[in-house]
Amino acid sequence: MTDALSERPGLADQPASPGFRQVGPMSALQAVMDEHGFSGSAIITGHGILPGTLDRRQNFIRVSVLGNVLARCAEVARCPHLGISLGARGGVESLGIVGSLMRRCDTLGDAIRALEAHLRVLDRGTLVHIEKTDDTVVLGCLQYGSAGRGAGIIVETLLATIVSVFRELCGADWAPSEVHLARRVPEDSNAFRSFFRAPIRFNQELPALVFSARHLGLRVSTADPQLRPALEEAVGELVMIARVDLVDQLKRSLRKRLATGDCSCEEVSRRFSVHRRTMNRHLKAAGTGFRRVLDELRFDLARQLLSDTELPLVQISAALNFSEPAAFTRAFERWSGGISPRKWRQTDRVAVHL
Repeated sequence: MTDALSERPGLADQPASPGFRQVGPMSALQAVMDEHGFSGSAIITGHGILPGTLDRRQNFIRVSVLGNVLARCAEVARCPHLGISLGARGGVESLGIVGSLMRRCDTLGDAIRALEAHLRVLDRGTLVHIEKTDDTVVLGCLQYGSAGRGAGIIVETLLATIVSVFRELCGADWAPSEVHLARRVPEDSNAFRSFFRAPIRFNQELPALVFSARHLGLRVSTADPQLRPALEEAVGELVMIARVDLVDQLKRSLRKRLATGDCSCEEVSRRFSVHRRTMNRHLKAAGTGFRRVLDELRFDLARQLLSDTELPLVQISAALNFSEPAAFTRAFERWSGGISPRKWRQTDRVAVHL
């Protein structure tokens, strides 16, 4: 039976709801599967998605359902670079109205800031986070909501889509200086290197594009200062009508701060400009609590890093902001019902190869 909550039609005047995202570049899934000699339709409908839903970029789909579909497609087609193949077919149009705004910005830096600020209009499961030093920019793509088994594929699709967009805006020769991927080294990495045209660092905590800060000043070939204000207003209206969700906002904030800052309730409350008791009262009214939200986020990320990378447990522990590996192990066993991180990794690898 089709899960009525796994999808909904997309309209130009509607933003994504929490836990949902626009189909966007995923609309190329069937074409990619066809290239590998497989039909993705049975996999798609088998996950409760109506036929044709993934054909329209504007449609919305639950992120966790999409992740499971992508994971199964990658397994069936034996295509570890599925996300790269999808993103390579993407472009400005794949990012909807946010892409339209990026196209009319003056510089690449302006376009990146628009993407960082407004991606949530299209996607309530992934965020773009920018860190800049004097000469380097790190553009990270972070999953902050439940994304099923294919969370890494979703993030890699977004990374590849962003590269496709940058090449559309600033010229086909654009390339990062380095790419970081949260996945183990594939048997054949040619597809990754061929697309990104840059050194790839696998087994990283944070999926990211690294490039020179000078690129922020690159001129966008399709800039239009007359059209840009109208698009900014239209995107702003979508932001205003988007349902405010404290849990969603909290997950976004915590995901940015994991391993780089204080994730305590006191610190997050201060950043939200509310008292800790006030935040806890609102979270209780939403049927959850601060510790539960943080634990769910950590558990999702821990499972992804254990399943997709070769990172040692001590490094995963640090990435999740634990004081020591032993504390991470105890927490993971509590979340998983008694399964240790090491056992989870071993069991998951056996399951994938069955």
